[in-house]
Order: sequence, then structure tokens, then C-alpha cells
Amino acid sequence: MAEGFFYAIAPHNVIVAIIGTLIGIVVGALPGLNASVAMTLALPLTFGWPPDSAVILLMAIYCSASYGGSIPAILINTPGTPASGATVFDGFPMARQGKGDVALGLSIMSSFIGGTAGCLVLITVTPLIARAVLKFGPAEYFLLAVFSLTIIGAMGEGKLLKGLISCGIGLCLSFVGIDVVTGFKRFSYGSRYLMSGLSTIVVLIGIFAISEMISLTEKSESSISESEDPGTFAGVLKGCAQTFRYPVNLIRSSLIGCGVGAMPALGVTTAAFLSYMMAVNTSRNPETYGTGNPEGVVAPECANNAVTVTSLIPTLTLGIPGSSVMPIVLGSLAINGIVPGPDIFKTNTQFVYAVMWALFFVNFYMFVFGVLGGGTFSRITKVPSAILAPCVVALCMIGAFALNKLWQDIVCSIVFGFVGYAIIKFKYSSLGLILGLILGPIAETSFHQALRISGGNYGIFTHSSISKFLIVCIVFSIAYPIYKAVRKRKGIAA
Repeated sequence: MAEGFFYAIAPHNVIVAIIGTLIGIVVGALPGLNASVAMTLALPLTFGWPPDSAVILLMAIYCSASYGGSIPAILINTPGTPASGATVFDGFPMARQGKGDVALGLSIMSSFIGGTAGCLVLITVTPLIARAVLKFGPAEYFLLAVFSLTIIGAMGEGKLLKGLISCGIGLCLSFVGIDVVTGFKRFSYGSRYLMSGLSTIVVLIGIFAISEMISLTEKSESSISESEDPGTFAGVLKGCAQTFRYPVNLIRSSLIGCGVGAMPALGVTTAAFLSYMMAVNTSRNPETYGTGNPEGVVAPECANNAVTVTSLIPTLTLGIPGSSVMPIVLGSLAINGIVPGPDIFKTNTQFVYAVMWALFFVNFYMFVFGVLGGGTFSRITKVPSAILAPCVVALCMIGAFALNKLWQDIVCSIVFGFVGYAIIKFKYSSLGLILGLILGPIAETSFHQALRISGGNYGIFTHSSISKFLIVCIVFSIAYPIYKAVRKRKGIAA
């Protein structure tokens, strides 16, 4: 560990980490671009580099992009990355209240704490977690996805039905395209574009960004923020300090992020939404979420940055990608002749600990850049709506097209912009729709895999103790909001 520490602070690795952090923040802040794009472009540049420097650059981009995505999510209701989709629910209302700088402070401090917690887990208990993750099979993954969907009912009394309907719509959208298990074409209507399914980031751009610009134009407001103060460096520091008022939320979100990161294929987006819903579910005042509750920023930002680090656990110890971008890291390892697996701590000890220590410093660099730039970023909320709305829509169109170079993505984002506007008008849950879209493929694939393993026996979903625990959680997540609603009605009647 000591040797790895000195390799991590070597001048060339420090420079690589700083460059990667800056690239990640910029890429994350641009709607439509994401860490995988930047990492793919950066991978060829690392040919001939020392293996630790190559992986440090890729991981620095990945970690900082998760934070960078929160900047437009908070300021203009446009998630820079899918992982920032949960941040918009309370981050943007804070920006509208003139607290964009405070929200950015909450975001960067939460990201720093989550990333640091992930580093501590990564460097101390990686082998133990890797063995525990092996106990999760397809049945457990399916039930975990269902639990994440049903917990949408925790958003408060009277919203259970609309929340579950929104989740159902999101699930239906996730079925568009070719079934990865059977190869059957579904809801494509002969369109080659729809055969590949709906892009999550394109839907996010439409649901959040374009719909908000439509609402902003309709209301004829002068700017996003209702406050005369555009935001200051002091406001960012205030947000950083305010983060520590929620220790339970920080600890819970860090644990969720570390746990999800250690599970192959779930990824950073799942952790962010699951952490947000757990924060709502355990709150004494769940109705305050979605209106500018600071804990609604802390929870997803803490969780998603914990995932970016701990996704290395299955990647290094099992050779299984911990998230959607980890295959790029595996490619870098293959280029440098490093074989991931349980023996990597014996055969490449120096490399492993150099990367682990470097991630501590990456989170520190990210924190410094976030704090220094937060006051300047927040001033975007005072740009006149007549200028901001068309600029944001144009940026969204560019971002949507940049994903796959398809004009259909632009049309899709516009369509979902009006869908998002309808959701706002009729007070349905955009969170439920997005969660259904994200978790649908995970739930469906795991469901098919579990039945194939059991030979069609549905008892596999109740076989393990983990499955039984998740079933109890699912039942409770549906029954508890109903119980609260009934109790409230009895209280009114009395």
C-alpha cells in the first residue's frame, strides 16, 4: 500500500489525474455527452503509457463526469449524464429559489464524501465484498429491480397510483426494440431506429430539459432564478457546510452506492435513483422532496460517486464489468497485459494500490475545481429566459445528435419534451417513468435468466434468504403508503 501511494503521487500520475478530472467535469456538464464517450476517445491516447497512468486517466474522467452532470441538472434542469437524472428533482427547484450556488455546494461536497467512502471501501474490503456479491443471482437482481420500482410509492400519500402508473409507462418504453433474450422485435413498427431501443440520455433530455424550457416559455418568466442574487463563492461554501447536517443520509447513500457499485451491471444511474427513493421513503416529510429539499441533492450525488469508485471491485477481482463503462477499463488492462481476477492483488499489487490511492486524489481535485467554479456556474440562472431557452434547446439538440449521429434522436428528444410537459401538467411522476426505463432491461433479463436456470420453476424467486428479504421490502413499499393514506383519512374523519 505504501509503495502504491508513492506511485500515485508521482508527478506524471498527478498531472494525468488532474487532466482527467477537468475533462470529466466538462464532458459531464455537456448534455448528451457522457463518460463512456470521453473514455473511449481517451483510450487510444494511453497506448504505451504505464498501466497505472492509463487506468488513472480513465477513472478520473469517469468519476468527475458523474459530478459534472449535476451542474446542468441543478442549473437548467438538464441532466448532463443519466446518473444526474435524480438530482434535478430538488436541485433545479433550489436554483429557481436563487439557491443554485448552495445546491452546487451540496452536490460537490456530497460527491466528494461519496467518492471518498467508495475509495475507503475499495482499498480495505474489496475481496470480502467480491465474495458477497457472488451470492446475488438473476432472481435477486430481478427482485432488487422490482423493489426499486415499487418504492416509488414512498413519494407521499395520494401519489402511489400515479407513481406506479408512471413506472409502468417507463417499463413499456424499456421494452421497445429487440428482446435481448429471445431476439423478438417489439414495438418497433418496422423502424430500424426503434429496433435498437430508446436511448436513456435522449429521453432524459426530453423529459427534463426541453419540457422545462417549454414551461419556462409558457410562464414568460424573466429568468430561471426567482432571486436577484445570481450566486456566489460564499454560497457554494455554505452548501458544502450544509451537507454535514445530514449525516444519516450521507452514510446511507454511501452504503447504497458502494453496494450497487460492487454488483455487476447495475451501474451508477440505478444507485442514484435508489438512493433518492430511500431518502424519500425514510423521511418524516416526504412531501418536501421535489420542492427544493437539500437532502434530495445529497442522496443521489453521494451515491453515484461512490459507485464510480466501487465499480472497480467486480472489474478487478472478478473480471466482470461493474458498470457500463468498465469494459473500457478492462480493455485498458488487456492492452497492458494485466489479467483481472482474485490473484490480481498478488500479481499486480503495485498497480492496484497505485490506482486506488490515485482515486482519493481525483476526488480531491474534483472537489477543488467544483468549489472554485460553483459561483461562476450558478450565474447561468440569471440569464434572461428569452436567451436561455433557445440556447438550452439548441444545446440539447446537439447533445442528442452527438450520441449516435442520428437525426431520429433529435425527434425523439422533442417528442419526450412534450411528454415531460404533460407529466408536469397532470402531476404524474417523471422519476417513475425514468426509473422504469432504466431498470426495465435489468429486470427483464434477470427474470428470463432466473427461469432458465430453474427450468421454469418460479420458486427460484423465493429460494434464497436475500430473495425473501427483498420480497418483504417490496410488500412493505406498497403497503406502507396505503397505510399512511388510510390513517390520514381516519384522522380527518375523526
